[in-house]
Amino acid sequence: MSALRILLPLLIPVAACGDREPPPSDPMVVWAEAEAWVPGEAGLLGDDWAYATGASESLPAEIVERVRGAVRALDGDVRMLAVTRDACIDSAHSIPYFAALADAVSGLELRVAHPRLGGALMDAHRTPDGRAATPTVLFLGAAGELRGCWLERPASLQAWYLENPDDLGRVEKFATKTEWYEADRGMHALSEVALVLEAAVAGDLVCGLPLDTIAALPEPGTVASTPR
Repeated sequence: MSALRILLPLLIPVAACGDREPPPSDPMVVWAEAEAWVPGEAGLLGDDWAYATGASESLPAEIVERVRGAVRALDGDVRMLAVTRDACIDSAHSIPYFAALADAVSGLELRVAHPRLGGALMDAHRTPDGRAATPTVLFLGAAGELRGCWLERPASLQAWYLENPDDLGRVEKFATKTEWYEADRGMHALSEVALVLEAAVAGDLVCGLPLDTIAALPEPGTVASTPR
C-alpha cells in the first residue's frame, strides 16, 4: 500500500476540523450568545481599561437623563450589543462607560461579543474609511430591529485620526489619542449614544455620526454636537 493511501484518511479529518462556521449575521443570534461585560478582563491594555472603569463611576447626569428619556420613548427596551476585544484602546475608553450607562438606565441592556462571534456585524457596519472595527455597537429594539449604531470612536476623534495621518508619528499619535480619552472621561462617546437614540426616537437611523473636517481635537469633556 502506498504512503499516500495510508495518509489520505488521516488528512481528511484534519482538514474538516479546520473548518469553522462563519459568524452569524443576525444581530439577535449574536445577542443570544453575547455576554455581560465584566470589569477586570483588561487584556493587553490594563491601565486604559482600569482608568475608564474608574472614571465611569461618575457619569454626567444630563447625559444619563437624555438617554433615559430616549429609551423610555423607545418603549423602554433597547439592547446595546458591542462587538469588542480586550486589546483595543478605543474599546477600553468606551465600553466601561457604556456598561455604567446601561446600569444607570432602566430598559437599556449591554452585552459584548468577541469578533469571532460578531465579525459579520462589524463587516456590515464599517467605519467611514471602510474598516470593520472594534468596538462596533448596535442598538437593537425588542424584536431585533436596528435602531442605530456607534462605530469605533467618537466622531470628532475619528475625523482627527483619519484626516491628519501625517502630522504626528504613530507613537505620538497614539499617545495623543490616549491623553484625550483620559481627559474626556467618556463624555463624547456617551453624548453620541444619546444622539443616536434621540435620532431613533425621531424615526431616523444613525449608524455612525457625520464627520466634520477638523485640524485639532475638540475640547475634552464637551458634549458632541447634533448630527446634521
